[in-house]
Amino acid sequence: ATIGYHIFGAALARRLSPPVADEANLYLSRFEVPQIRLFELLANEVPQVGLTTVIANRCIARALEGQAHATIIDVGIGTARQMASLFELLHAEARLPQRITLIGIEPSDWSLVLAEENACRAAEKLGIELEFHPVRAPVELLNQQDWARLAALCPTRPVINGSFAF
Repeated sequence: ATIGYHIFGAALARRLSPPVADEANLYLSRFEVPQIRLFELLANEVPQVGLTTVIANRCIARALEGQAHATIIDVGIGTARQMASLFELLHAEARLPQRITLIGIEPSDWSLVLAEENACRAAEKLGIELEFHPVRAPVELLNQQDWARLAALCPTRPVINGSFAF
């Protein structure tokens, strides 16, 4: 119930005062253990969360089928744990695109730095040419100009992943 109150309060704060909303954002709040670390623990220790990653990645792989140059927009990319797993799946199923443009949307600066490192490391290991574009913002605060800029970064029809962000 506490998290429900937090979500409701954050939504109300965003409506009334964006600066207050930034303070209420769980992903940007400074806790002893960062929120993304708690999520990663959850993803590694709760089977249903890991299964959700597998299901989402299979859907993404199907949507990317036959594309030599794939474009993925990952809303709430975190540290790119899911994208690294997706690259491994594509490699294992011999459906690996030659090139991937990955747009990672994430409100946390340091998560985006880790996302870029992790995605690039996974891509390099598998021989994928990866172009990574970090977007530091909560997705719900992106405006029309932001979306136009993202559209310009998409060389092919994008597949949008938000499996854990929504």
